[in-house]
Amino acid sequence: MTLRSGIFGMLALCLTASSVLADEVLYCTDTAVTGFQWGKNGATSPRQGLFNEERFTIKVLTETRRIITRMIGGTTGKTLPITYECHGLGFEPPPDGPITCIDSFLGAAEPWMFYKSNYTRAFLAGPRVMLDGDPNIMIAYGTCTKF
Repeated sequence: MTLRSGIFGMLALCLTASSVLADEVLYCTDTAVTGFQWGKNGATSPRQGLFNEERFTIKVLTETRRIITRMIGGTTGKTLPITYECHGLGFEPPPDGPITCIDSFLGAAEPWMFYKSNYTRAFLAGPRVMLDGDPNIMIAYGTCTKF
């Protein structure tokens, strides 16, 4: 009887642990993206433009660490994951208050701000900041749902 109770207890623990881990993955989709685009022929002034909306999976490791992966095409096509360091803004502590996340590699060039199920993200590494790479600057708004 004790062995059977132990097996059932372990099974219940495994099911509970897997549901808790599943709550830590978010599916996020841009709802609007805008910004400035530089001309393809090396024009010296940008023009306002619309950018493609993107989708992401976000794995919440801790209150201060998230892994964000951009999705390409269907749910199976993804780019390399990027680790972000996060912190609250002091209004209300996470997870109820806003959270700002900075890319561990690029720093403030691609920040994210999360508040409840919404987010704002930006790409700020324009031509005055980076001589090589993407010369555009954009900001996106979106929503996240739990996987």
